[in-house]
Amino acid sequence: PRAMVRAIVEGAFEWAEKYPEQMSVMMYFYYSCTHNEAYKKLHTLIRNSGNERLQVLLKDLKPNLNPDLARDLASQIQSLIAGRLFEYFTTQPHRKLSVYADATAVQVEHMIKSA
Repeated sequence: PRAMVRAIVEGAFEWAEKYPEQMSVMMYFYYSCTHNEAYKKLHTLIRNSGNERLQVLLKDLKPNLNPDLARDLASQIQSLIAGRLFEYFTTQPHRKLSVYADATAVQVEHMIKSA
């Protein structure tokens, strides 16, 4: 499960590195979700699906983890990944995307250990 969590984190960054032009589309989709209920509903379904996958992995790593905490932790992991990608693509980054990926993976591992 730990390797799977890391793969989820790294997979998002690998996709962004391979298809950087799609980040603009992703950001536009997020923008559209702010004023279009259909997009907001779709995004909710996407986020919930990813959250559920992360919760399964978190439960494997920490069997005694409270279900509410698992859901919140999964959401925090999703937000950290998205936030780091947004930071990289909307600012003038001082580091390579792979450095952002590694730092995010380390932070996620710390979050899981601390839960």
